[in-house]
Amino acid sequence: MKPVAELKNDMKLHSIVGVLTDVDDTLTRAGQLNAKTYQALWDLHDAGYKVVPVTGRSTGWAHLMMTQWPVDAVVAESGGSWLTRKGSALQIHHYDQQAVQRRLALMALCKLLIARFSPLQFALDNDYRCVDVAVDYNEQVVLSDDKKHYVEQFIALVQAQGFHAKASSIHINAWAGQFDKAPGTLRLLNEFFPEHNKPEQWVFIGDAPNDQSMFEAFTNSVGVANLLPHMSAGLLSSAPQYITSASHGDGFCELADLLISHRNKKQIPGSN
Repeated sequence: MKPVAELKNDMKLHSIVGVLTDVDDTLTRAGQLNAKTYQALWDLHDAGYKVVPVTGRSTGWAHLMMTQWPVDAVVAESGGSWLTRKGSALQIHHYDQQAVQRRLALMALCKLLIARFSPLQFALDNDYRCVDVAVDYNEQVVLSDDKKHYVEQFIALVQAQGFHAKASSIHINAWAGQFDKAPGTLRLLNEFFPEHNKPEQWVFIGDAPNDQSMFEAFTNSVGVANLLPHMSAGLLSSAPQYITSASHGDGFCELADLLISHRNKKQIPGSN
């Protein structure tokens, strides 16, 4: 992985029209979105970049982001849903209706497994989901060292029943249907940003194993520094192209500053 500043040296900044960003532990730290990071979102927006969160969080959270954040769309539930605007109205889209229909069966399975793997529990935003199921292992729940293997066991048992499951930095996300963060994002770009639907026109930044498909699909892929322990533990099969020196929201600000300074420089007559 190269330092994120080398995006500039690789002469890729001129083609980037927008930022795709994970949310938990990429924008946030300990569950908080601080003022500096929130301002960075506005600064990117004001500089003319499109901003699209790509998150494992619920469709309910995506609705809040669309109404409270300076974003152009939101991909939620690990690529299973996305929200867009048509005029002033918000629209919800689903990647696979099968996932909606099979969610009840998945909920029943997860309920049985939660009873087996205490203290895992349904995530607090689980009631606001349309497609996937979120199980908390590192947000409200704190696993002791002797129980951290529960995450891998839970995922394996969900997959053995024909469902998909991956871990973010805080939740196990499980779903039915053939989607992931990257397929959902690429469909969003094709359907709603057709003039900007090439992966090389975007930069993605993330922090966790459930960002794997995004790191693979987008050439301009960036990890915040807190991705490194996941890499060292062998939880990702391939790395992003770039890494920030700072972690969490500070790492996001590092990327935002780089993009904004390039955009501002382009606007100065005679600059390169």
